[in-house]
Amino acid sequence: MTYIMTYSSLTTTLESYLDRLDTSLISEIPTFIALAENRIARESKVLGLRRTVVSAFVAGINVVDKPQRWHSTAYFNFGTGATSTTRKWLKKRPYDFCRYYAPDGTATAEPLYYADYDYNHFLIAPTPDAAYPFELSYFEKVDPLDSVNTSNWLTLNAPDLLLYACLLETAPYLKDDERVAVWQASYDRALASLSAEDQQQTRDLRINKAEGIRA
Repeated sequence: MTYIMTYSSLTTTLESYLDRLDTSLISEIPTFIALAENRIARESKVLGLRRTVVSAFVAGINVVDKPQRWHSTAYFNFGTGATSTTRKWLKKRPYDFCRYYAPDGTATAEPLYYADYDYNHFLIAPTPDAAYPFELSYFEKVDPLDSVNTSNWLTLNAPDLLLYACLLETAPYLKDDERVAVWQASYDRALASLSAEDQQQTRDLRINKAEGIRA
């Protein structure tokens, strides 16, 4: 039978692994889970955590909202031409470069660059001169688990990775230095396995596309 992890089963499993049922520890489990989800977002760049959104720039506006739960950007392009179907790729640059390149935010032109304006916004340079449709691909932080949202991509597709990430986060709280290496090794193996599986899927997709082109 396929194992299906939920928020409830994860908390129960953590209690079993830690073999401690004191109230203070149990009350910290939601924190361990949240820290584990953030760790995975930082350290894993797999297809399951990648999302793509399509929208359009607003002419004369050079600050664009990032998607909810955005963590890092994979690519950013926009459509040009008579039918807006010719894609051009925005190049990522530091914030100060974009400000130096386009110091007057009211001067508009076809965009060339983007930067992280802050954690929730992008800065586009130059300021778009038209409502170009854009496509943004990014890696997200999973929808956080709790008693209401009882599952997410990790519980469905990488429960071992999530479990070991949680256990790794418990060690500093418990001052259990001896277990750090154990949980780290288990976490690293789960992450390597997930990454290898993702790379294989990417290779298969490239092969299928190449064969389709040759056909």
